[in-house]
Amino acid sequence: MLRWNLFEGFKHNFEAERLKYELRRLNEEKDLQNREFDTSVKMAHLRITHLSEVEIKEQASLNETNEKLLMMQRLRKGQQVGSISTIQVEIEQLQRRLNLKLEQIDISKAYAKLEILQIGVNECNQH
Repeated sequence: MLRWNLFEGFKHNFEAERLKYELRRLNEEKDLQNREFDTSVKMAHLRITHLSEVEIKEQASLNETNEKLLMMQRLRKGQQVGSISTIQVEIEQLQRRLNLKLEQIDISKAYAKLEILQIGVNECNQH
């Protein structure tokens, strides 16, 4: 006697359809993750570019302040300005140095983030 379960075929068809939907969902999730990664990389590059421009401006400001301080020190030696004016320019110089260092730190952080993203990509591509 041969016995065939009529519902067994429906079970396999249902499982195949479920797996197709799951594969489609996973592919869509992968595409979304790729787009988010690409956006993160683009944003990191834009941030580095912006920070580099700011760093150049901060360096120019520091150079101007250094020149101003030298001028103030010469004027102070000639007793044409008081010590308060010179101290104010020294404070300005210190603030500009601090700003420049902070920009350099931000640039380093942005490069580190980009490097971490690249390491992640390399790890994913190896598996």
